[in-house]
Amino acid sequence: MKAITYPIQHQLQTQNLNCGQTALSMLLTSMGNAKTIDGCMTIVSNYDGHKGSEWGSLAIDAATACVGLGYTVTFYSFDNRITDFSWASMSSSQMLEQLSALENTLVIPSLGAELTKMYIQGYQNFLKAGGELKVLPYPTTEFLNELIEKAPFTPTVCFNTLHGRGKSRTIGLRETVPDDVNGIAATHAIVVYGRDEQGNFLFADPWETNGLLKVNGEQLAAAIMAAGRDCESVLFQVEEK
Repeated sequence: MKAITYPIQHQLQTQNLNCGQTALSMLLTSMGNAKTIDGCMTIVSNYDGHKGSEWGSLAIDAATACVGLGYTVTFYSFDNRITDFSWASMSSSQMLEQLSALENTLVIPSLGAELTKMYIQGYQNFLKAGGELKVLPYPTTEFLNELIEKAPFTPTVCFNTLHGRGKSRTIGLRETVPDDVNGIAATHAIVVYGRDEQGNFLFADPWETNGLLKVNGEQLAAAIMAAGRDCESVLFQVEEK
């Protein structure tokens, strides 16, 4: 298989919950638009979670920020709680109508009413800004290969599935300990920046000190779907107009 590598400069996230902004900084910097992590945090905010729990940023907000910077952005949702697979053939205006219908009816228990509404509004903002939303049932290795042949992409993944690790509990900055009782399986943002000759995907992980890593296509696809616990079975791709 033909190897593909796009330039990337690995960065470590500066807070435990700013992986999304750090991934965005790595992505934009690789495209020649040097945005610092702090700079990305000014255009993509974090949220408070359900019942006062801490929450990071939403991938859809990072994608919308990229539209605002003048890029062509395609957002792929494999989620079936906010978006729906029946939307696959809908136009942007039709999707906006469906999202409006959800605003006053949908509450996802794991998110709570406020955060559910934030997700819905995130999709609305993205579509209104001019981004392209594509709804698919699941990612395949073939699909991911098609994407990487065009440009890097930024998926949201379940960290534990991606790395093959059990649940853990955070004890410091980018520091965890295994905890199968009180730990969590964390949702996480990375940048996929290439593919090697064996077909493994190359990715930059902002949590890991030695963060330029690789993963096979099946595991990457599984990690994306596992992020559905937070309605984040998604990825987006940014390209120059």
